[in-house]
Amino acid sequence: MECIKKIWNAAVVGLVLLGVGCNGIGGQSNDTGNGKLAFAGCYAPNANTGNADCGLANSLGNSNVDAVFSAEINTQEQFWNGIPANVHPWNDCSGPNAISLPSGDILYGVNLFQQLVATYGGDAAPISGVLAHEWGHQIQFAYGWFANGQFSTPPIELEADAFSGFYMALAESYSWGSIDNYFSAVASKGDYDFNSPSHHGTPQERLAAAQLGYQTAIQAIQTGTQLTYGDLHQIFSTAIGGFRKRQIPSASASDAAATQILVRLDQSEILDILSGISRGKDVAVPNAGSRVRLYPTRD
Repeated sequence: MECIKKIWNAAVVGLVLLGVGCNGIGGQSNDTGNGKLAFAGCYAPNANTGNADCGLANSLGNSNVDAVFSAEINTQEQFWNGIPANVHPWNDCSGPNAISLPSGDILYGVNLFQQLVATYGGDAAPISGVLAHEWGHQIQFAYGWFANGQFSTPPIELEADAFSGFYMALAESYSWGSIDNYFSAVASKGDYDFNSPSHHGTPQERLAAAQLGYQTAIQAIQTGTQLTYGDLHQIFSTAIGGFRKRQIPSASASDAAATQILVRLDQSEILDILSGISRGKDVAVPNAGSRVRLYPTRD
């Protein structure tokens, strides 16, 4: 992965901010009848499924960036074992954004991508972390934790942040201190507009959720435990459920693997982040050799 990171950084240095085009002329997305979308070009106003903003784009900016982003997609496909997704560049013309659809499609906004490049100097971590967050929603869709047609809520978004943190440690092997840009990007998406339907958690809650996922990966490596998606959901939902009360339950009788991880979490670190005392102390990922055997599995 270190080689991929270097190639990525080199690729985005010369990124030209191009106009966003469509994959085809005058096409639209259609429901194929099996829950998947057939992408034939731009979304049309009368598209029945997945109609969003100005449709698909044909590139994130240039061919070098597209190639490295494709490599990142392949890495995440391997990691999120059993949870397939189709990732598409997308013209997020109403504002920088990324979307996960219940159809199994992830739309990665070109404007969002270019914003992350400009803000963080081409650092791969925020770009990969956003994709992992959206893949977390695909897990939720697959298991029915995020129902089709349901509006997103803070617990749903915070769990996706936790899945993202889990990926950044276990798959990418980042130390916590080396991904300052990643958690800055996570925290920047938080807000205090509690009465808004678009409220997805405060900056502190979103950062704490990422730390929760990160710590879970560290514990999985240290104990040699391969966790299922159900285990991860039990860990994340249990801990996130205590965020507002500043009390993280450490036991779950229904899931032994989840209980083993919950009791080993550094709760004081997570609570310090929630209270705004800390942004998370530097933690290095233990050297566990090949980590593929620890990648999450379906129940």
